[in-house]
Amino acid sequence: PGLRLLLNIGHGNVETAQSMTRHYLFALADRLVHVHMSDNDGRSDARLPFGAVPAGIDVRQELQTLRSFSYDGTITLDMAGDRRWLLACAEQVRELWPQVQ
Repeated sequence: PGLRLLLNIGHGNVETAQSMTRHYLFALADRLVHVHMSDNDGRSDARLPFGAVPAGIDVRQELQTLRSFSYDGTITLDMAGDRRWLLACAEQVRELWPQVQ
């Protein structure tokens, strides 16, 4: 009963025809306390910055889905590579979060 969970949105985009975030949240939202976000090409968890691949995650849609489930926990940008990419993605999340409902 005290178990809390982490959702890795990038993992929910691997080897699936669509993002699994909404499906996971229907089952887990009441226990979700932390989210990891990164982009990938759907074949492996490459931990890329947002927009690095054409068929990657839709950041706005993923944040909107989190908001629709009243998520108010923390988000970690789980990315490999240049620090500038991480900072640019952090700014994108900061800008989008108040806009999505």
